[in-house]
Parts: sequence; structure tokens; C-alpha cells
Amino acid sequence: MSARPLPADVRPLFATPNEPGPRAFGAALPARDPGAGTSPWSPGGAAAVALAAERRAIEAARAEAIAAGRAEGLRETAELRAQLTALCAALTAQRERNQRAAVDAIAEASSAALEAWLGALPQRDLLAPIIQAWLARVGDGAATATVRPADAALVRELIGDAGILVEADPALAPGDVRICNPVLELDHRWDDRLRALRETIAIQLADPATPDEERVR
Repeated sequence: MSARPLPADVRPLFATPNEPGPRAFGAALPARDPGAGTSPWSPGGAAAVALAAERRAIEAARAEAIAAGRAEGLRETAELRAQLTALCAALTAQRERNQRAAVDAIAEASSAALEAWLGALPQRDLLAPIIQAWLARVGDGAATATVRPADAALVRELIGDAGILVEADPALAPGDVRICNPVLELDHRWDDRLRALRETIAIQLADPATPDEERVR
């Protein structure tokens, strides 16, 4: 059986690739211009310009807000840091005052206890070590020893045969003695020694790591 040929007015609607020329059905459709897009997601023209400007304004406002927030945060941080620094300084100062008061009280109590102990000792026990130290270092050469009048006889006894002249000075306190020769002088006063002891105790309590040579200076 052979295929029946299609009518001439129907064939253009069913053109095949082997047939040259445009398809008749597609050519028969009316051509329309889609025009500019109207979707809000891809606007064009003035709408696109307005949207870009709005986005720039939003970004600028966002950047300005971030900068202002950062500046405010830094300002508040600086204020809090200053307050904390002042508080630490006040606490440190108060601690130092309290520590100094405690150190002074301990040093004064220690010195007072030693002074009371020295006051209870016999004068011989106070003067003998001083005279012996002089004789051990200088010898029994000519020198002058000055003490209070009540201690003069005791000092002469402690000196013995050494060539040391004993003189009396009412201004000296009990146990004080001053010995000198042309090249050397020993001035031993208990008030000065107790004052130095108080200072040494205070320095040691305030800063135990302070070297001995610095405390001496």
C-alpha cells in the first residue's frame, strides 16, 4: 500500500528537516516585543537606579552605624579602664598605708622591747663589749673615752692599764660612750642604735628582698 499524499494546504504545518525554509506554523505566529522587564527582582531603567541608590544609602547607614558603635564602645572601654586604674591606684595606696602603719607598729614594738631589755641590764654588760671592741681593734695606745659621770669609774675599771684617759660628760645617756684617738673615733649612743634598728626592721618587713647593702645605704 502506498501512502496517500497530503493536501497542499496541510503540508506546510508539518514541514520536516529535509524541507528547506522556515516552518510555516512558526512563521504564521505574530511577533511581539517583550519590552523592558517588569520583575521587581531585576528592574531596569529608573527603577534600577533608584534601587542602587537605596542600596548605597543602606550600606552607608550601616557603615556609619558600625563606626559609631565602635567609637562608643571604645569610649566606654576607655572610661571603664580609667575607673579601674583609679580604683587599683586607690587600693594600692590604701594597702601601702595599712602596711606602713603595721610595719611602723612592729618596728616600734621591737625597738621598745629591746630598749626595755637594755635598760634592765647592768651597766657593765652594756659598756664592757664596747671597751673590749676598741682595745681589740686599736690596742691600748693613747686615747680618750667620754662617758656620763656615773659610768666613769666603771669605764676606768674596764680599761685597766690601757693608756686611755676617761672624761665625764653629763649630756651622755647611760651606756653611751665615745672613744677617740688622733686617727679613729668610736661614738656609741644607744638612742642612735635603737633608731637604726627600728629603720632596719621597718625596711626588712616592708621589702624582705632588699639586699643588706641597700639597707645600710
